[in-house]
Amino acid sequence: MLLIQSTVDVEIPWGTYSLYPSELPESAGWQMTDQLEYAFESCRKYGIKLMLGTYNDSKWFEYGWGPPGDLREFLAENTRISNLIVSEITEKYLNRYENEFAGWYFYSEIWNIDVSAPEYWEEYADILSGNFNAWTQHMSAVTPGKPLMISSFYNPQLYNASPEKHSEFWQRIFSMTDFRSGDIFAPQDGAGANPYTFPVLDEWTAALKSAADTEPGLIFWSNNENFTESMTPQDVSRFVQQLEITDKYAEKHICFSWNHYYSPTYGNGIYSAYNDKYQEYVRTGTVPE
Repeated sequence: MLLIQSTVDVEIPWGTYSLYPSELPESAGWQMTDQLEYAFESCRKYGIKLMLGTYNDSKWFEYGWGPPGDLREFLAENTRISNLIVSEITEKYLNRYENEFAGWYFYSEIWNIDVSAPEYWEEYADILSGNFNAWTQHMSAVTPGKPLMISSFYNPQLYNASPEKHSEFWQRIFSMTDFRSGDIFAPQDGAGANPYTFPVLDEWTAALKSAADTEPGLIFWSNNENFTESMTPQDVSRFVQQLEITDKYAEKHICFSWNHYYSPTYGNGIYSAYNDKYQEYVRTGTVPE
């Protein structure tokens, strides 16, 4: 499966750009050539499914470190625009590419706010669940049967962070959200950005799987990080170890980010060896030296 994280981006202070010829005033700005058409065509050619994110506003990362402030209003506007994008993409593409379309991706990355804003985590959970409900209601009406994927992350090095607390945070969100059977919770494994030990990865993945299990019909995947703390490609043998640990809990795996760190076309092929090693692992089950 190919996952495009966002189709319309607001990157402060550079402005707005979109990956397709949007006619929405909310996505007015610099528009690329029709990248979605190219993506759908390629997916059809090679038998790949395509999942799409909608609206990315970089202001999201200003929240989560204290009182929520105007987060509820910010997310309501974000969801309004996202739902317009869902409708527009559906009208422009999905009558032709329904079989290639896998579902929708929630762009904003939620982390362990339970310890970054300990006095307000329940309020954050309430705001986020309302936001998810607004998403799923519209998506059910426009693209029934197509799932929503959420890919959160966690930082075990935050003060007072624990897998138990973080699991409780997500259980609270799940208890207030009307996720549909088939929606996907795919936490990032965090083992790239924060190179902690494998027992920590196992403990946190188990806790998040336990949280997901409290929501009937919610599917648990893992988003494995194939980069290092210095934002360079992760050694394939270590990446495979991450996969083997999370595979005990996850039905499927995605990674962040093959095109940044393992693609043979990136930077005139400087990462080709990583791609070749991973392909050899997929074929044989063994990582070459």
